[in-house]
Amino acid sequence: MKIGATRTVLANDEDLLAVLEKAGIQPDGESLGLLYELNSAQLTSTLPKGFAIVLPTVDAADGATPLPNGRLRLTRATPVKKRIEDNAVLLQQHAAPLKRQLPKLNASVSKDMKRAARFRELAGPLVDQFDLIRLAVLSRRLALNTEALEQIALASDRLVSLLRDIRRRGLNSADLDWLETLADDVDVWMLAFKETKAPGELPGRSRLVKVRVRTVRMSGGAKVEVPGLRVQYAPEALASVGIGVRQFARLTSPAEQPLPEANYRIWTGDGPPNASSVRAEVRMAFGEHEVELLVP
Repeated sequence: MKIGATRTVLANDEDLLAVLEKAGIQPDGESLGLLYELNSAQLTSTLPKGFAIVLPTVDAADGATPLPNGRLRLTRATPVKKRIEDNAVLLQQHAAPLKRQLPKLNASVSKDMKRAARFRELAGPLVDQFDLIRLAVLSRRLALNTEALEQIALASDRLVSLLRDIRRRGLNSADLDWLETLADDVDVWMLAFKETKAPGELPGRSRLVKVRVRTVRMSGGAKVEVPGLRVQYAPEALASVGIGVRQFARLTSPAEQPLPEANYRIWTGDGPPNASSVRAEVRMAFGEHEVELLVP
């Protein structure tokens, strides 16, 4: 489905869902999520006359099949969502036999018994959480952020690969360390999937938090801002294995942009995390997040 956008100015006060319906689009979490991403202004359930809104459009030649009511159902990030759905099933397929196999896969029984017990404590909830995410994506109830979905898809890719490796060569301490980090990250991602709404209440705007990064160096005992540096970031579990790394749109200092809630590793430069990197626990509950990177 090829989704475009068009800007329109409302001639009258309009209900937000009615605006979508008049545009021939089925109102649900998917279409509202796209609407939120297209419009930086705050959208409420009722929009005033003269309000300028950017609406999604679908090319009529795209072959999209309308619903019985004549409206189109939009779907964003289809390949990413398909990976999340497929991986949730694969995780269950890999985790179940592993729980039975461990600690038989390794030689040192006493050490492996402890590792196996910790693996079960971590893997069971992780598999369940990824399945809950799968169901939430399928429900189309939530206005989910596409960057957050990509983070989740990458994490599930990596977890599927890791479970395959463990089945082949056994469990080691590095595996458990990564699973611990992933468990922390997934707990944060789950916040977006646990939001509850009153009957008739619109799905909220994606859980984004403005993160502002300043780069400084010490000069004569004082901190001096250093401009023109590139800032990279990734959720901790992804950064630790070198995947899912993104860059802030602008150079420092400061560099700022909204990020989905997560535990991030943030650093400067074009390579992997370095000595200046910091952990940033980005949460809506904490408000805007300030990060200071001390550079050479």
